[in-house]
Amino acid sequence: MKTSLLIVAAFLVTAGCTGGRSVAQGKERTAPPAQYNYSGGSGGSAEEAVVILGAHNQREAVEAEYAFIGQKYGKRGKEWSVAAQSLRKEENKVYDCIEIEVAGTGDRRYFYFDVTRFSWIPK
Repeated sequence: MKTSLLIVAAFLVTAGCTGGRSVAQGKERTAPPAQYNYSGGSGGSAEEAVVILGAHNQREAVEAEYAFIGQKYGKRGKEWSVAAQSLRKEENKVYDCIEIEVAGTGDRRYFYFDVTRFSWIPK
């Protein structure tokens, strides 16, 4: 189980290394595509995890996660960068946890995304 989560986490980090760019268009996005919506909380903890609506696969989910953060902190790679990213399983839920570093200040912020509903996450 831990091995599966580590493999998926490694893939998520690799998938997220596109710098917030759409691979097809090569443009950075700071706002989510129209098909993505969010529910849940602010993302500051597992209890207030963000739920992504409208993502159908892993690539879209990761894109939507970074777009959500971009709405709050600006361009990835300029105003903020990913310091760490991992999957966590707590009480039958799976969270993609992203730690960012805010440029210029060095402050760290954490975002939790509830990704339990995605079939690509081992339960």
